[in-house]
Amino acid sequence: MLMLSSASIFVMGISGRWNEFESGEVVPIEISAVNVKSTNEGYARTWRREEVLANFARLMGLLALCLVFLGPGLAWADVETKPLSDVVQPPEGWTRVDVEEGSFAAFLRTLPIRQDRTWVKAFDGERLKSPSAHIVNIDVGTRDLQQCADSVIRLHAEWLWEQKKPEWLKYHFTSGDLTTWPAWAKGERYKVKGSKVERVMSGANDSSRKNFRRWLNTVFMYAGTQSLHRDSIKPEPKDVQIGDFYNQPGGPGHVVIVLDIAVKDGKKMAILGQGFMPAQEFHVIKASNAIDGVWFELPESADEQLVTPSWGPFKGSQLLRFKNL
Repeated sequence: MLMLSSASIFVMGISGRWNEFESGEVVPIEISAVNVKSTNEGYARTWRREEVLANFARLMGLLALCLVFLGPGLAWADVETKPLSDVVQPPEGWTRVDVEEGSFAAFLRTLPIRQDRTWVKAFDGERLKSPSAHIVNIDVGTRDLQQCADSVIRLHAEWLWEQKKPEWLKYHFTSGDLTTWPAWAKGERYKVKGSKVERVMSGANDSSRKNFRRWLNTVFMYAGTQSLHRDSIKPEPKDVQIGDFYNQPGGPGHVVIVLDIAVKDGKKMAILGQGFMPAQEFHVIKASNAIDGVWFELPESADEQLVTPSWGPFKGSQLLRFKNL
């Protein structure tokens, strides 16, 4: 992995190879006002500024090419991961429900779980005490935007992006106004004054991944727990599926999403995931009242409760499901 800064860079040579010592060590090059010199005392060559800039341009071109081919996960950290289904097994005697290949359920069941740590970082890098059993390897951004409802939207949107279904990428703001990815990609933008949203065509025609993330940040800014019901249906609690979520709207409210389900004798248990405030890494919820710390018993009726450690109990009646599944 390359670490780049204005003070020290790794520069590619004219031959297209990394500049190395005979030992194979990569040479860090430091930029001064006049020229560029190796920081290793055993390497005396002085580099001309033009040569450094040309080599640096080559490096940036290669990095840009890499980003093009990284696809949907380009912003996700380069760490070892394993699918959720490999990391967490059902309790003894329980069996995972079947899921259809390519479905939202299959997407959630195989979310990449970081293997390097389980504690949660906030958007600004602060270490948090969130009740996390596992961290899903998906970026949270650099602003306090991707909180609880936003994390649920993010997962749904990433699945639709992966499935190449742009016409399904649409969500409501809390104001009730609808935003769609196809319209944003064609240049639609919003002027928001209070609860009023004015649509203007002021953006470039751009369907890139980078612009998709800009659109999602806009969704996160103006959507929340009070708007999720506009994009959802209300299934019966006993019919809960992977991808459904328990939503307690408010200012603030909270939402947790079902990442996997196991069954036994007609009963259901689920792995739950959440984002939270401040914006933070999406994580698998850990709780003392859950089987093996992560499998939660689910409400079977409207009045039954789902108890989680970060928020007051949810009711079965607060179960929602995205419309376009």
